[in-house]
Parts: sequence; C-alpha cells; structure tokens
Amino acid sequence: MMKWMRGLLGLCWLVLLSGSALAAEPGKVEGKLIVDGKELKLNSVVSFLKEDFGKKYTTVVLTEKPVPAKAVQEDKLYQLAYSKEIQGIRLRFDDQGKFIGVIVYHPAFDGPSTEYQGFADFTKTRFDASVIQGKVSMDHQDFGEHSIHLEATFSAPVPKP
Repeated sequence: MMKWMRGLLGLCWLVLLSGSALAAEPGKVEGKLIVDGKELKLNSVVSFLKEDFGKKYTTVVLTEKPVPAKAVQEDKLYQLAYSKEIQGIRLRFDDQGKFIGVIVYHPAFDGPSTEYQGFADFTKTRFDASVIQGKVSMDHQDFGEHSIHLEATFSAPVPKP
C-alpha cells in the first residue's frame, strides 16, 4: 500500500513540475519613472493588442501595481489614469514591431500625458510571435512644465489576436 502511495505522490510531483515548466512565463519589468523629481518604481507589465483607425498595435503597459484584467479588456486605462488609480507608462508598437511612442500615467499630469513620439528610445532585444523585450529610456522636458526621466527593462508576452 505504501509503495502505491509513494508512486502516486511521485507521479503527482512529476505532473506539477512538468506543468510549471510548460506554463508561459509572466511578464517582467525592472525600472523607474521619475516625473518632477518624484520616483515611481515600475513593478508590473501587461500587454495587449489594440486597433486604431484600421491599424493594429501591440501595447505594453509598465506600472507600479498590476492593472486589473478587466481594465485592459475594456480599454479603461485612460479612465484609471484620470482617476490616478494607475501610474506608469504605456508603450505602443506597430504590427512590424516598430516603436511608436510612450504615454506617461503619473499624478503630475491631469490624466495621461500626450503620446511622446521621438522623445523616448527603445532598444529591442527580442520581438517575435511570443515575446517582446527590450529597454526603454527617456529624458525629456515637457514644454517646460514637467521633467520626465524613464529607465526600464522589460519582457512581456505578445498577445494572440
């Protein structure tokens, strides 16, 4: 009886280990956003597909705390930014993986910032059917109102259409 139980436990352990090895890795981020001298640590990453004016984009959101799944599904990020419930950045990439720009979600702004195109640098280390990863950085003076410094390295799963 004990041999049978040990065998069953061993089989269960093997199934658990193989399942975790096959499971998709969650996104990872390490970085900081500093607006007007106030630092925000970026701890969470989520990615999703979005279509605007007939063009498809991959969107990656790096935030201080996790974004609720429902907010992503219903594209409620702007509402969360206006209510100051999320803080971080949103990166946009075209369907070829070209970096478009960054939007800042920070209490210093009354809601989300405008999309900064050409002010942020993105160094891609990988962008394929399953993962987007790289480093984004920005040092910018927003029309004399806000100073923005951004440094983040991230890896996020590419969403399936």
